Amino acid sequence: MRIALTLIITAAFLLSSCGNAHEKLGNKMIGKLNKIADVLEDVDDEESAEDAREKLEKLIEDVEEIQEQMNDMDDPDEDLRRKLKKELEPEAKKAVGRIQRQVAGLLTTDYGQKELPDILNQLLD
Repeated sequence: MRIALTLIITAAFLLSSCGNAHEKLGNKMIGKLNKIADVLEDVDDEESAEDAREKLEKLIEDVEEIQEQMNDMDDPDEDLRRKLKKELEPEAKKAVGRIQRQVAGLLTTDYGQKELPDILNQLLD
């Protein structure tokens, strides 16, 4: 999963979302991104990095599934696009920013490089 790309796709989704189903899916995506950030924020040594691996793999899989669902949805009208962008985009950007900060920090640690290099790089690619 690419965080920068996910933000762009999420923003595009918010611009092309419609109805409650789309709003729920957008909120679900933001929730998963925040959970990724939460897990990353708890990594502060080799043991916690090992513990985070499985959680992060599952969360990344969840994000990819949500992304597939977003891609399958129809385009909305312009009013709804503006409404959802206004309501959801700030939270999506905040979640992605949290992830980017944590990944950048973990890449400078021995335990991040040893236990999570593939996941951290996946989040940044």
